[in-house]
Amino acid sequence: SGGGSMSGRHAEIDRALDDRARRSRARLTTPGREQRRTIEALVAGRSLLVVAPQGWGAALCWQVAAAVRGGPVLVIASSARDLARRAQALAHDAGLVACALDGDRPPAVTAALAAQIVAGHYDVVFLSARQLGDPQVYAAARACRPWLVVVEDADRLSTHALRHDPSLARAAALLAELRDPA
Repeated sequence: SGGGSMSGRHAEIDRALDDRARRSRARLTTPGREQRRTIEALVAGRSLLVVAPQGWGAALCWQVAAAVRGGPVLVIASSARDLARRAQALAHDAGLVACALDGDRPPAVTAALAAQIVAGHYDVVFLSARQLGDPQVYAAARACRPWLVVVEDADRLSTHALRHDPSLARAAALLAELRDPA
């Protein structure tokens, strides 16, 4: 959906925001001016880097854009905790089909989930940066070919962590591969 005129996109964004406001338990359901501009840029397909503090409304932005454009969106979470619960909540709050991709499942289950992701069955795929150490999870994340990658808590990353945390190095490598597939 996301194609068409700018006024058509604005109407789609408004419908997605109304739907989210009806469904959501989130505290922020109405975007401010900067969030609205961010949503519009994402829906229009523009390249964008948003580094925002917790509570700014970045989740609202990418979730509404995903509702308008469809998937896949890859969310690299700072922690593996509660990813499955978050995927379920996203279905309730935003009407998006989401899954948690992790290496804690048997390899055959991860492979089946990866095949469903590649086939386009999910709007949003959650994983943690640490889980990118699992080659099967890394390959599935790469194969989903997301139009948007969200790195949660990026505003909290220190230079030291970027240099010394292997999971962040894997996340950076994945982002480079997604940008320039060989």
